[in-house]
Amino acid sequence: MINKISSLSYKNALIQGIQRRFQFTPKTADLDSILTPFELQELLRKIPADFYDVGADFNNIKTGNFRVNLHVHTRKSDGSMSPEEYLEQSVRYADKIAKSKERDSFPPYISAATDHNNCEASQEIIAMIADNPKKYKNFRFAAGCEFMFLDEQSGFKFPAFEAVGLGINPFSQELLKKLSVFNPINLINIIKEFGAILSYAHPARFAQGNGVQPEFIQYLKRIGINGIESNYQYIGIKSSPELSEQIQESKKIAAENDWFETGGTDTHGKNIFHQKVQKIISGGLC
Repeated sequence: MINKISSLSYKNALIQGIQRRFQFTPKTADLDSILTPFELQELLRKIPADFYDVGADFNNIKTGNFRVNLHVHTRKSDGSMSPEEYLEQSVRYADKIAKSKERDSFPPYISAATDHNNCEASQEIIAMIADNPKKYKNFRFAAGCEFMFLDEQSGFKFPAFEAVGLGINPFSQELLKKLSVFNPINLINIIKEFGAILSYAHPARFAQGNGVQPEFIQYLKRIGINGIESNYQYIGIKSSPELSEQIQESKKIAAENDWFETGGTDTHGKNIFHQKVQKIISGGLC
């Protein structure tokens, strides 16, 4: 059950952040399109796994069956989209799904901006939504950031790893003051202040390092990681047998550790999906 008190506290923190940075005060209802951490947790427990799958030749994007994209980058780190472009494409895609499909119990489209060690995109997107909430009624946004952690005391050969924070407070002054390129693991408690999810990022890419070794997974669990990108769409090698095996292994890890399963396209291109689907975007989908 969604914790309404904590969800209200989270939205109040966002309102305070908007006041400080953007000098206007939205109403709580103006943030209805922003997923609170507890709303996100409830959705992740129920969302069908195929909502994450872009499909062969991006068919699920073309048909609007791709509904969850929780790993997207903007110009605020190493992406090519501005936060405005990200939001405009996202809401157009969400509106298309809302019009073309029968309503179910899930939002038409859920997404997160997850720049590297940078919360500015999430701040700006939340403010834009709060300033014109009716425009974004079909879209649900999760404030995010992809954090690089470095723990030289971990005992592992590769002491750094990345985790995608979802449902974070991007306005947290304590977080912003301590955020760096290589973050210490004691930052995790600050990130998870309101119940955010911290999902081990693209584990398949790190199989040659820490990867999915049981000892490393137990270490992640011990320090506060509570999710894994089992639905990660690493475009270009998605169809390889090795990646398929690693995805299944990630799903097994999630089940064994009671972790949330997340994922997304990890796009760094000029659209919300991937540079390889630029023709789909320009063809009218978004």
